[in-house]
Amino acid sequence: MRLGIGSPPAGEDPADFVLSHFAPQEAAAVDDLLERAVRAIETAVGQGIETAMNRFNRAAA
Repeated sequence: MRLGIGSPPAGEDPADFVLSHFAPQEAAAVDDLLERAVRAIETAVGQGIETAMNRFNRAAA
């Protein structure tokens, strides 16, 4: 399972960005992302990975 986190700000080390804590204003988006991840995992286990990929993969907006 890979969860998108966006891109680091210009000049910031990608490793530092990936390992940093989420900002308080990102809490709602993180909650939504985790709920979607749980549904994707449940779908993969119950209906197969291809169904889950077709249902949950999407381009970044």
